Amino acid sequence: MADFILGIDAGGTAVKAAVYSLAGDELGVTAQPFPPLTPEPGYSERDPEQLWTGLCGVIRAAMQRAGVTGADIAAVGITGYGNGLYLLDAAGRPTANGILSTDMRAAAMVEEWCAQGKEAQKLALTYKRFWLAQPGVLLAWFKRYRPEVLAASATALCCKDYLRFRLTGNAFAELTDHSSGTLLGGASRERDPRLFALFGIADQVRLLPPLIEPLAIAGTVSAAAAAATGLREGTPVPAGCCDNVAVMLGTGAIHDGEVVIMAGTWGLHQVQLSRSVTDGSMGDHFHSLTPGRYMYCEGSPTSASAFEWFVATFLRRADRHEPADAAYELCNASIAKTDPSDPPVYFLPFLNGAHDDTRARGSLIGFSTWHHLGHAVRAVYEGVAFEHRRHFERLTGQLARPQRARFCGGAVRSKPWAAIFASALDLTLEVPEGTEFGARGAAMLAGVVCGLFPDIEAATRAMTRLSHEIAPEPRLRAILERRYPVYRQLIAALAPIWRPLEG
Repeated sequence: MADFILGIDAGGTAVKAAVYSLAGDELGVTAQPFPPLTPEPGYSERDPEQLWTGLCGVIRAAMQRAGVTGADIAAVGITGYGNGLYLLDAAGRPTANGILSTDMRAAAMVEEWCAQGKEAQKLALTYKRFWLAQPGVLLAWFKRYRPEVLAASATALCCKDYLRFRLTGNAFAELTDHSSGTLLGGASRERDPRLFALFGIADQVRLLPPLIEPLAIAGTVSAAAAAATGLREGTPVPAGCCDNVAVMLGTGAIHDGEVVIMAGTWGLHQVQLSRSVTDGSMGDHFHSLTPGRYMYCEGSPTSASAFEWFVATFLRRADRHEPADAAYELCNASIAKTDPSDPPVYFLPFLNGAHDDTRARGSLIGFSTWHHLGHAVRAVYEGVAFEHRRHFERLTGQLARPQRARFCGGAVRSKPWAAIFASALDLTLEVPEGTEFGARGAAMLAGVVCGLFPDIEAATRAMTRLSHEIAPEPRLRAILERRYPVYRQLIAALAPIWRPLEG
């Protein structure tokens, strides 16, 4: 009897696959990094064919590590990064590189729209503001600057939906991703023609495949995909959900008001509510798994991805492959040679813009000859944590401030960084057991859809548990509390010199 679930998470920096038992044991995990392609300033892309090949490889490797075969897999769950865009022709071949959620090519166009008052109109329809890599924005960019690509295209998909298409041969637009990407209105789980007219892409609705609810089967593994992945032909593949929802499931935060903080490619701060907040004050707003449930998310690509950039740019040799943990070991050893009270260096993690200023750029500020690598590492750790605090304060503006939050992502792998997070946020951080919470959440959802669990609550009881807690450190908290206003002042001081990208 097939009694394992495969979870897939196509993130902004890597594609991952993990095999789970029905008791939540993480039996085999494999990841394939995919550094973004940056052919021009502000562009952030990925080769779709390489992504599919990479996914096939990690699926085979994850099953091998778990000691299972495709015949043992009862269902395939899938999630992926939100926003971005994958364009395919009528034969299912890519007509352009896939676009990541960190892409900024549309900055000038969005500034133009905001000057025309379009953001207020969008807020009224969707309850959220523009983000540069929203699919509707990108479709409008292609219409203006690359119309030949749209002319050659027959389908527009989000990342997860593209990979599920490669697995099953069926093209669907899953509802939570569609809503997260602002292709649905805020009040309805249906497409709103007024929204496409606002983007100026009413003629491109032809590219959007049928909507599918996350709690539905999207197809089964095709013969071609079975040969490429080692999965069993006919294995059910549910529609899945966007990574925000998957992480909530995978960390066990399924009830109203429970907050999850994720330090990954994006710094995400999430909560589910059974009420709709329509004034835009809660950041990203989108429909969740079932009608009447809404996800609220504050985030930007200013988190662990900024640390990865720092390591790749200043510490890692391009000609040497090193395990991911080696970077944390080096940085943690360097920061151990510093004291939190040392004269500070500040880091602004805006390598891909800020949530409130797409023109923002990254900066390291305050060096002297006395400083060394450990102070730069501390600056990166603190700067990322401070930006998380900015988002957290916005998210909790209409909530009773929680005393605890689930915490996951790359920063968990560094004990000193996790301590900085807890102290900067003044929160007790609950760390769930496991490593790949997006993949776990996708697997849990697949288990429910395929009847392996009666409901989400049962899947959560069976497949999630906490590992440990990280409490704020009083001395560190006091130091960071003094530095946080300086961080805010530096953002305000540098804002006038940031210039928009040409779009």
